Amino acid sequence: AQGTWVTELMRKDKVKPDAYTFTTLLDACVKAAEEDELGGLGEAMIVLREMEGAGVRANVVTFNCLIGACCKSSRKHGLTMVEKGVKILEMMKESGVRPNSASFNTLISACAEAAAGSTSSKAAGAA
Repeated sequence: AQGTWVTELMRKDKVKPDAYTFTTLLDACVKAAEEDELGGLGEAMIVLREMEGAGVRANVVTFNCLIGACCKSSRKHGLTMVEKGVKILEMMKESGVRPNSASFNTLISACAEAAAGSTSSKAAGAA
């Protein structure tokens, strides 16, 4: 992932990355990604695996960032990304992290984006 070099630099300087560090890296992956890249979800999942490997527990903000990646690309990739968001929500619960209103609001936004993308695709096909 694009930000993993930061965690390596931190380790060399004897600074242990924490949940805030990893969540910031996740957010950077999502913000830097294009819609074609599934909203940065692939890169963000690599960071999540690194986070877990470092023994750092993901929190609600971490998972909401992952759901946000699904929302970002749901206009282009449709309900597939909404389904990925729901799977992340389930992963969140299985990890013992309780979703909050932002978790569900982001999923609602993903549904709206998927619907908007579907509508614009139909309109483009009719033209």
